[in-house]
Amino acid sequence: MIFGVVLLDQTFNRIYFSRPDSFLEFLMMPPKEWLWYFKDTVAWASLLSAPFLLFGGKARFLYYILLPLFILCEAIAGFAWSNFKMQLDGDWIGIILGSSPSELKLFITHYTGLGFFLAGAFVLTLASGAVAAAQKTKTVKQSKRKTRIGYFAVLAFCILQPIFYSPSIAFRTSPVILLTADSISNFRHYKRMAKMKKKPKIPGAISIAENVDASCYGVFILGESATRNHWSLYGYSRKTTPRVDAIKDELAVFTDLVTPISNTAKAMELIFTMSNMEKPNKPICTYSQMLKEAGFYVSLYSAQSRWGRWDGTESFIFAGCDPLVFMDEENLTNPWYDEILLKYLDKDLKSHPLDKPSVTILRLRGSHFPAEAHYPSDKKPLALENFIASETTQNTDTNSYDNSIFYTDMILGETLERLKKKGGPAWMIYLSDHGDSIGEGSWRLVNDRNVWEVPMVIWLSEDYKKKFPTVAKAIRDAAETPLQSDQLLQGFLRIAGLKGWEIGSEKDFLSGEFKPRFPRLIEGGKQNYKWD
Repeated sequence: MIFGVVLLDQTFNRIYFSRPDSFLEFLMMPPKEWLWYFKDTVAWASLLSAPFLLFGGKARFLYYILLPLFILCEAIAGFAWSNFKMQLDGDWIGIILGSSPSELKLFITHYTGLGFFLAGAFVLTLASGAVAAAQKTKTVKQSKRKTRIGYFAVLAFCILQPIFYSPSIAFRTSPVILLTADSISNFRHYKRMAKMKKKPKIPGAISIAENVDASCYGVFILGESATRNHWSLYGYSRKTTPRVDAIKDELAVFTDLVTPISNTAKAMELIFTMSNMEKPNKPICTYSQMLKEAGFYVSLYSAQSRWGRWDGTESFIFAGCDPLVFMDEENLTNPWYDEILLKYLDKDLKSHPLDKPSVTILRLRGSHFPAEAHYPSDKKPLALENFIASETTQNTDTNSYDNSIFYTDMILGETLERLKKKGGPAWMIYLSDHGDSIGEGSWRLVNDRNVWEVPMVIWLSEDYKKKFPTVAKAIRDAAETPLQSDQLLQGFLRIAGLKGWEIGSEKDFLSGEFKPRFPRLIEGGKQNYKWD
């Protein structure tokens, strides 16, 4: 039994790293890989056999604990590979621990196979528990001879183990160990984020820049799962962004921005807190907390759910916003889409304090998988209906995704109309957290440039350009700079109207002293961005 469980565990380990398209392709691994597979399996089987060899029947309860854990983890791992070709690592743990109940429900209903995997794991877990309960509580006494053999076997393993691999590598070859370690790591980070929300460490030197007053208004729109490679603004063949295409000359279109990670929670942390690739787990304080400390009115309206029943990643990352509004908490009776956020923007534009500059943050559903769930299907705006009729020949993933981009373009167009109508010094930033791998037969969250290459556009009103000509010029000059989304915080604060701290330094992408990171890093810093 031990050998069978380890064999399964190591099979999934090889699948994670090779990411084959089929089990047959996995069987065609080169001889060198098969050798490592054999060595790892033998080493892990020997290690897990040690308690039995040393303590005999007394150790059986340890196996009753390990067996359900292995079964559950391997079931989830099997689902991850069969649907996404994705490794069960920190990204998965972050998604599982950070997802809201509504998002998980949508996910499970779309992938019925997940239900079968989890149901099977649950049944096997109950079965192993029943076996444990049926066993007599009396332990089997280990004979002295067997104990001596066990000691020698474990000693031999300890001596020979370095021949197989180093101890540090050993624990990285088991998905179950990875799952446990990542769960602990994510819980620790959750506590750090909670501490940041309650006691942020805001740089003392940060303050409102000269010439910034209550007339200044900004809108920050955070998109979801949008790759720039499906925007006609960036050269995509379909006319997916007609509204922003029509005003391209009014925009700063950033053409070389990549996200370092495809996990939404971590991507947002890298955008809106002091965490970056050099210090990935040091959030310290947030974009909105710094604005609020300097005297801004900052609000958040999110079309996505608050992650966690009482508190979670989104409310940590947007700490400092007041109000902090999530649509699932607004007692809405009908399904809502991103355009509902425009009503809240209208409210802010009419009632924001007249004695403070203001920033409104809008968090979109955007193109989150499944994309067809995030734009209207029953009551479509006429322009969207015409687009679907003219461009969609069948219900494919690509068509659905492109429709969601078209819908996001409508939101951007409506936002800009409102800001132009308001007048005065105003700005709008649109940025997506990460992209997605698009098309039938493609897999989400894989090493596809569509995942990493994200759109960012910045619009400035004419009054803003006159009031802050240096900032306006810096934005235009930076549009083609190679960037990563963890390098944007200082520049975003500068656009809003702050000074001090690292604003204007070599860490500010709007500064002439800015030094791009090369080579750029993706997958949380584990790989180079190979398309540089």
